[in-house]
Amino acid sequence: MIIFFEGPDGSGKSTLLNNIDKHFDKYDIFKQLIIVSNTKSDIPTRPNCEIKRIGEKELYSKLKHMATCKDVLYLIDRGPISDFIYRIFDKFPTVTTIKTWSNFINNYGHSIMTIFCMSELSEAAMLARGDNNKIAIQKHSEITKAYEMFINLSTQIHPYNWVRYDFNKRGDFEATAYAIRKFCYCNMSNNSKRRQ
Repeated sequence: MIIFFEGPDGSGKSTLLNNIDKHFDKYDIFKQLIIVSNTKSDIPTRPNCEIKRIGEKELYSKLKHMATCKDVLYLIDRGPISDFIYRIFDKFPTVTTIKTWSNFINNYGHSIMTIFCMSELSEAAMLARGDNNKIAIQKHSEITKAYEMFINLSTQIHPYNWVRYDFNKRGDFEATAYAIRKFCYCNMSNNSKRRQ
């Protein structure tokens, strides 16, 4: 199973990912679930940075493996959606195409959840922590709009396992944590039925 944390810089993705990881410690049923927190994405939003970008074939090989592991939950900070969004604003190519990604979601979407982290305070949070990603700083409002458009389109085409999270809204963490637990219970339950 995979949970992608997507959204513009400063929207609380890494913080939410870490808090969700800690949150699962409270629930005995998840003792049988291995949680892998990947805070460094294979598809960084700055392709010229120190993190090596993955190729398309390797990307889908990894994601297929992760999506089909029913006793492992992968928490991933950014995925192909962030690559699509950020490549609008620089000269680098995307790792994959929207069509190929959409086909992958059609096949494995039941085992994938995407949490869109969005907040009116994300730009201020990004600047306060001293980010140095020039594209993110110069184009933050455009990036946020691109995410909104992508969310609206994606939820129409693939209407499952999408969650919006706003760190500034009271109760959003509890609602998001509940949606994640439900997603995991459903996948774990389906897995145990298949094994019998």
